[in-house]
Amino acid sequence: MFTTYPIGMLSGETIAALPFKITIDTSLGTGSTFQLPLRSGYTYNFVVDWGDSNSDTITTWNQAETNHTYSSGGIYQIEITGVMQAWYFNNGGDKLKLTSVDLLGEVGFTAIDFGFFGCSNLTTIASDNLNAFINCTSFERAWLNCTSLTSYPLFDTSNITNFDTSFQGCTSLTAFPLIDTTAATTLLRTWSGCSGLLSFPAIVANLATTVAQTWQNCSSMSTFGAISLTNATNFNLTWSGCSSLLTFPLATFGSALLLTSTWAGCSDMTAFNLVDTSSATNFTSAFSGCSSLISLPLINTSSATNFTRAWEGCSDLTSFPLLNTTNVTTMFYTWLGCSSMVTFSLIDTSNVTTIERAWLNCSSLTSFPALDTSSCITFDLSWQGCSSIVTFPELDSTLVTTFRQAWNNCTSLTTVTNIGSWVVTALTTASNAFGGVTLTTTNYSNLLIGWEAQSVLDNVLLGGGNSQYSVGAATTARADLIADHTWNISDGGQA
Repeated sequence: MFTTYPIGMLSGETIAALPFKITIDTSLGTGSTFQLPLRSGYTYNFVVDWGDSNSDTITTWNQAETNHTYSSGGIYQIEITGVMQAWYFNNGGDKLKLTSVDLLGEVGFTAIDFGFFGCSNLTTIASDNLNAFINCTSFERAWLNCTSLTSYPLFDTSNITNFDTSFQGCTSLTAFPLIDTTAATTLLRTWSGCSGLLSFPAIVANLATTVAQTWQNCSSMSTFGAISLTNATNFNLTWSGCSSLLTFPLATFGSALLLTSTWAGCSDMTAFNLVDTSSATNFTSAFSGCSSLISLPLINTSSATNFTRAWEGCSDLTSFPLLNTTNVTTMFYTWLGCSSMVTFSLIDTSNVTTIERAWLNCSSLTSFPALDTSSCITFDLSWQGCSSIVTFPELDSTLVTTFRQAWNNCTSLTTVTNIGSWVVTALTTASNAFGGVTLTTTNYSNLLIGWEAQSVLDNVLLGGGNSQYSVGAATTARADLIADHTWNISDGGQA
C-alpha cells in the first residue's frame, strides 16, 4: 500500500509506506562518513534518517546530502522512507561499511544489478518483502563477492532475465532457496565460487542460452536437484571444480553445443545419469579429473568432433562404452591417466587425425582393439605407460609422421601384430618408440626387415628399447637403414 508524504517531497509524489533499513559500521571503512550508493538515471524522492538524529531529503542521485559525516565512528541504522529506484555499490564507495539489510520495505526498486557488489561484510538480508525486486529485470553482479552473507531469502525473481555473476563468491552461503529462474536468459557464473554451498535445489531455466561457469568451484556441494536447461548451448566449466558432488542428477540439456570442462574436477562423482548430449560438438576436458567415476553411460556423442582431454584422469573408470565417435577428429590426451581401465571398445576413429597421448598411462589395459587409424598423422606417446598390454593390434600408419614414445614403458609388450607390414613411408621420427620394451626377437626383426624394404624417409630416429634382432636379414636391414637412410637406431643389439 502506498501513501503520500508531502513533507520534504515533491507535490503529489507517492512513496512506499515501509522504509528501507540498513546497518552500517563506519569502523570497517575509511573515515566516519557514509555515502548512499545511488545511480544516475533513476528516480529518488526520499527522506533518509542517518541514525544519529539527523536526516536529509534526497531527490537526485548525486546530491551533496547523499554523503553523511558522523560526529563519531561506530554502528548506525540508516532508514530510508520514500522512492529509491536503484541501489548501486558496484564494488566501490562505502561497500565495506554495510553489515546488514534490516528491512527491505517498499521503496520501489527497479534496478538492483551491481547493487551489493563487493559488500564483503554484509551478513544478512531481510525477508520482510519478498516482492522487493518484482520490478527489476537484472540481478547482474547484484551480490557478487558478498563473502559474509550466510543466507538468501526466497525473493520473487519471476521477472529476472539476467543472473550473470549474481552470487559469485558468496562463500559463506551453505544453502540456496528454490528461486524462480523461468525468465532467465543467461546464468553466466551465477553461483560460481560459492564454496560453502552444501546442496542445490532443482532448477528450471529453459530460456537461458548460457550456463557457463554457473556453479564452478562450488566445492562443498554434494547433491544437486533435477535440471532443465533445454535452450542452453554453452556449458563451459558449468560444474567444474564441484569436487564434493557425488552423483549428477537427471538433466535435460537438449541444445548443448559446448561441454568443455563441464564436469572437470568433480573428483568425488561416482555416477553420472544419462543426459541428452546429442547436439554437443566439443567435449574438451568434459570429465577431466572425475577420478571417482566408475562407469559412463552410453551418452549420445553423434555430433561430437573434439574429445581433447575428455576423460583425462578418470582413474577409477574400468571400461569405456561404445560411443558414437563417427565425427570425432581429435582425441588428444583423451583417456590419459585412466589407470583402472581394463578394456576399451572398438569405437569409430576413422576421422581422427590425432591420438597423441590418448591412452597415456592407462596402465591396466590388457588389450587394445584394432582401431581405424587411417586418418591419423601422429602416434606420439599414444600408449606410453600402458604397462599391462602384451600384444598390440595392427593399425593403419599410412599417414603417421611420428611414433615418438608411442609404446614407451609398455613393459609387458612383446608383440606388435604384423609390425613389419606397417606403412612407415611418412615417418619422420620414432624416437624412444619402444623405450623400456622388449619385443620378441622375431617381432623386432620383422620390423627392421619390413621397414627397410619401404621407401622410408632419411634421418629417422628409431628407439627399439631392449628389443634384439636376429642374425641374417634383420641385421642386414638394420645396417641398410643406417647406411642408406642415415637412421639413428637404438635397441638391445643382436640376439
